[in-house]
Amino acid sequence: MRLHTRYALRRLSRGFHRTSARFSIKRIPVPFGTHIQPSLHITEKCPPSCACSLESLPGGLDIDRVTSLKGTMANYYRHLLVCTGRSDWASKIELDVVEPGGGLAGRIKELTSMRGGARRDLRDPFAPTLVTNSSFEREPGVKEGLGVASAYIFPSGLYLPKIPVRDESVVELVRGFLLPGGEDIVSTLETRKVLESVVLICSHNSRDTRCGLVAGPLKRQFERELAEKGILLEGHEGEEGGVGKVRVGFTSHLGGHKFAGNVVVYRPDGLGIWYGRVEPKHVTGIVAETILNGRIIGELCRGVVEKSRRIDV
Repeated sequence: MRLHTRYALRRLSRGFHRTSARFSIKRIPVPFGTHIQPSLHITEKCPPSCACSLESLPGGLDIDRVTSLKGTMANYYRHLLVCTGRSDWASKIELDVVEPGGGLAGRIKELTSMRGGARRDLRDPFAPTLVTNSSFEREPGVKEGLGVASAYIFPSGLYLPKIPVRDESVVELVRGFLLPGGEDIVSTLETRKVLESVVLICSHNSRDTRCGLVAGPLKRQFERELAEKGILLEGHEGEEGGVGKVRVGFTSHLGGHKFAGNVVVYRPDGLGIWYGRVEPKHVTGIVAETILNGRIIGELCRGVVEKSRRIDV
């Protein structure tokens, strides 16, 4: 009896292994590199600001002040920030008929989308690209309607002043700068290193009025604080002109409008810090702690990205 039982079990085991060998494990998209980074310097509470010079926010805003901000930032490998010179856009920027930014946002989304007829060789579910429009002006000499765009790429900290919005150039942009392994590809696109800090404030009113209403007062507060310190950067500067300076602008939808104001700080050391529920009273603390000293304000933090990985804080 025992002999028959052992024989039956061996037959069953062999059949199981033969069956399982015919199947492969599917890759399921997960955050591209979630890590705990103990070396980050964290200030739990935002230092107070002087109330005498603070901008006021509109009353009655429906802001979520209960949900934890931890881990609520978008999951992405690279952030492509297209220069449009505008502070608001169509609800879905890829459908903007005016095509600010030369139509680059729409073309990138079309080619790299996880749906429809996008090119499989230009997308990686483990290294997604966040594409937003910004209020930064295009490179001087790049005019609307010419099919040429200007854009920033973070957290790699690159500025591309002139990107032809035609298939071969957009494919080159994706392969060389937005996907892993791009550093091994020789690109013909002109690039400059971003040596200044960049502050982005979501102002996408057409998507959600909360961010639209909060963005203006926040931007003015940042500009006032930075100008007083002599580090506000405006207009187009050469690469070296940005050292020690800070550029402030608006961005389209980042996700999490219920956490308005939404602010992202990209530092030249490769850190990208996402903040939520930011008010003018927090600006002094963000400038002092994050922009000037690289410290993260815990109570406002939605997440951190560093070069090629997401960090849990």
